[in-house]
Amino acid sequence: MIPLAYGSLNDLIDDGNNNEPLPVVHYKEFPFEEIRNEAGDYFRTINALLDLGFKTNQIWSVNFTDGDDPAIYGTYTYAPSYHSVDLLGFIATRETHDNNTYYNERIDMADFEGRAHGESPG
Repeated sequence: MIPLAYGSLNDLIDDGNNNEPLPVVHYKEFPFEEIRNEAGDYFRTINALLDLGFKTNQIWSVNFTDGDDPAIYGTYTYAPSYHSVDLLGFIATRETHDNNTYYNERIDMADFEGRAHGESPG
């Protein structure tokens, strides 16, 4: 066993450059009801959701990354609104988030064959 000279495992992992907690990443379906625009699409800007009265901690960015394995079509990531890599757009939820939690939904190729990009399987 490695003795810990720090207060917690997170302190041991932290590089010392900041006091930010490590992100919490869930590998499962996004658990909240998505609020999208009137056409059912993602909102293009955060301001569009703020103008509707949502708070920043109710706004999520939706991102897509291609699969790095032939059996994986890709991954949808629901992240805090400031996350902008591979951005598809923004949604809101009635629930609030902590600006540190991510949900990754992996889409297997077998579940996605024959569908248009952005069309959910099932």
